[in-house]
Amino acid sequence: MHKPILLIEDTPSPGMSYEAVLTAAGYGVVSASSTDAGLICFRQEMPSVVVLDLMLPDQDGLAFMQECLDLHPESHFIVITADGSIDRAV
Repeated sequence: MHKPILLIEDTPSPGMSYEAVLTAAGYGVVSASSTDAGLICFRQEMPSVVVLDLMLPDQDGLAFMQECLDLHPESHFIVITADGSIDRAV
């Protein structure tokens, strides 16, 4: 059994869409809408894959990603953003 994907997205509509697509593709998904909740989930699951929105209300997504990688360097991150800044996303 694979570990679930951790999805961290603060906007409900895209969050539900991402979760539905991942679930339909056969993945287990654990969702959080903030980095505080996401860090709790991350520590519990130690996921292999995290889908992470860069623009979160309680912490910068890149800072959160570094915090998680410090805990579990083997995790892979898929970064999503509606910000429109290609430089930042890359």
